[in-house]
Amino acid sequence: MFEGCGTTIQQVRALTGKPILLSETAVGPRAGQFTKISDLFSGMRQYWTLGLVWFDKVQNNGIYHQDWRIENDPQADAAFRLGLSELNLARP
Repeated sequence: MFEGCGTTIQQVRALTGKPILLSETAVGPRAGQFTKISDLFSGMRQYWTLGLVWFDKVQNNGIYHQDWRIENDPQADAAFRLGLSELNLARP
């Protein structure tokens, strides 16, 4: 998740020292949700982000056709809860 995001976060940090909020973030079920969600939270800790907004939607049109929700997948839900429990967010 953060392979390409780290560079973008560093570029934003060159413009401002304010905490960064990740918006419309999600991991589709085809991506290996448990590992990718764990990676997401690891990156959030590494880059000291403010938080995230999860894209919690079923997308039936367009090129992706994925269910981005995590509440229907016990492994995705567990990864998200574990990530939250270990997260120390930046303060605004």
